[in-house]
Amino acid sequence: MATMPYCYLFTEILCLVDEKKVTNPGTESFEMVRSACHESLLEVKLHFILSVAKHLQPFLKMYQVDKPMMPFLVPGLVKLVKDLLARFAQRDVVESLVTCSDVTGFDTNDIGKHCPAIELVFSADKINKE
Repeated sequence: MATMPYCYLFTEILCLVDEKKVTNPGTESFEMVRSACHESLLEVKLHFILSVAKHLQPFLKMYQVDKPMMPFLVPGLVKLVKDLLARFAQRDVVESLVTCSDVTGFDTNDIGKHCPAIELVFSADKINKE
């Protein structure tokens, strides 16, 4: 990931700020980046966001045209949401979501429909080792 070397460089700058060798700008964005750099799972979270963006890009590209695409929007949205939901929900639960009302009625708080945590941890560990 291209941003991680800059995060490591920023961590070195944070050490200088903590040692009072460099002045702290005291801005909200500085503090936000500071807290992100101290996050142990930052790289895993960035990879997750990147993978979601890769799912969204074709959808956005398809509908950013000068043609009437409204009739195709709902099936496209249902497919997109099901694809993203497949990361967290059990496969049989996602396959049972057929219509738009099924997808919008899905209860994300029902823990019984979630993937086992071990699958999510395995994916995070795999990314973290790379």
